[in-house]
Amino acid sequence: NIKDKLAKKLPVIKFLWNYTKSEAATDLLAGITVGLMLIPQSIAYAALAGLNPQYGLYSSIAGGLVYAVLGTVKQVSIGPTALLALLTHQYAQENPSITALLSFISGAVCILFGFLNLGFIINFVSSPVISGYTSAAAVVIASSQIKGILGLKFSSKNFLTTFYQLYKNIDTIKYTDTILGITCIVALILIKEISRLKTFKHFKFLFYMSIGKNLIVVCVSTVLSYFLHTFGKTPFTLTGNITEGLPTISFPNFSPEYGNEKYSFLDILRTMGFGITTIILIVIISEIVVAKVFIKTERMDASQEIIALGMTNLLGSFIGAMPVSGSFSRSAVNSSCDVKTPLAGIYTAMLVLLALLFLTPYFYYIPRAALSAIIITAVVYMIEFEVILPMWKHNRKDIIPALGTFVSALCFGIEFGLICGLLIDMIFLMYYNTCLSINVEKYEKNQQDYLVFTPRNGILYPAANILQEKMFSEISKFQSNNNKILVLNLHHISHIDYTTMQTLKKMVVDFKVINYDLIIVNVNEDLNIKLGELSENIKINYFLESNENSFSIST
Repeated sequence: NIKDKLAKKLPVIKFLWNYTKSEAATDLLAGITVGLMLIPQSIAYAALAGLNPQYGLYSSIAGGLVYAVLGTVKQVSIGPTALLALLTHQYAQENPSITALLSFISGAVCILFGFLNLGFIINFVSSPVISGYTSAAAVVIASSQIKGILGLKFSSKNFLTTFYQLYKNIDTIKYTDTILGITCIVALILIKEISRLKTFKHFKFLFYMSIGKNLIVVCVSTVLSYFLHTFGKTPFTLTGNITEGLPTISFPNFSPEYGNEKYSFLDILRTMGFGITTIILIVIISEIVVAKVFIKTERMDASQEIIALGMTNLLGSFIGAMPVSGSFSRSAVNSSCDVKTPLAGIYTAMLVLLALLFLTPYFYYIPRAALSAIIITAVVYMIEFEVILPMWKHNRKDIIPALGTFVSALCFGIEFGLICGLLIDMIFLMYYNTCLSINVEKYEKNQQDYLVFTPRNGILYPAANILQEKMFSEISKFQSNNNKILVLNLHHISHIDYTTMQTLKKMVVDFKVINYDLIIVNVNEDLNIKLGELSENIKINYFLESNENSFSIST
């Protein structure tokens, strides 16, 4: 009915039907808890993206409000992430106009993907590639923040040039920033690890300390910085001025200026190249992976999730937001707070709005070293050491795309790493389609000899010639004075393509020339029709059988 169809496209209607005061109170607690975690994170990720802190907060508003209306997974928290911040810095060149345009483009493409049900494309990005990519990105992000810890200022294009610049600027290290940064890192890791210990599980305050650890570090370091500033001392590199108030709503600029040059929309697309595709892939993959972790036994509407994500980015671009996606850490906090609906995102967004209205003057005093410490401790847990052993045990070949992605991303840039990983996956897929396993058996019955070929995987066009070569090779070894019949057992085959059909047609003709008959057995209904069409032109004996190895002769 119309009500159900509307609820499918606007899931908030379904959540509001039976929304109780108890659920609202739980969502309020979850929303505020996530908000206290999100505010310092969004400021830090804006710095990582090369933008002023307010843009990180703007991105958090869009993520909370739009997903609350269109999202289907109650635990998911949409907002800035470290990986997307890094990609934004790389492609937007610290330009807010280009950043908003990136959000607009990624949002529009996501919406298109959702309506056309193209989410299946993401399935072609394997888990090893994702693991290698996120691990490399974590290393790149962490290394890029070392300069913030050391109080240095320089720009670098990739992981290798970062360390070259560190070596080059080692004499200008600001030791006050270094001491503060290392102290913040130690404090953040200690709070996180202590809260994980089973001994302290029943201490509720440690749970809230773990959730609010970023806020604690930012508040303490900011108070220290402000106190020293009142005495005329500025020992730390500070965040600086932040625009007060709510974001202005405006259409993204499709001809942004950078430096003294004006770029057209096509110039932007041409300059970014594969970068736009990379951002869109990461936006969708991050969201789907996070949603799948928390949805558990329920069925996820992937298309609706992609549409919700697309609308979040599209509408976010009107307030200058950078590209956003699902955050695992914040979604985990939502889950631990027993969040009831995605409406918790509204409370999170309201908290961010209050911060923009009343707290921006104090953001000036946030030390950059503290923000760098937050980013480093967030991404260091993204390095997936734990997947290496399972890959080694289950299929050692999976290590190749993971390692190839990781190494190439570090050496040549993270977008090149993704391309490299996808290419390795494609090569493996083509190899598995070409590498046909064929079982060969011989039978004798009623003075007739049967040579039975049973392909164990698909015989799509890359493998068709291999099947032909294998059959002719076995025929050359087949010595018999009886009538000789070849049997092709298709018990494991559900589909064949046009090239394979043409190969079979040629094989039957070639077999007739050397006095061999071909019988095809154990054919499913779909193949039965296709092979029936083929048999109109050539004499081929075939029939349908249900058992893998049993067949009877029919002519």
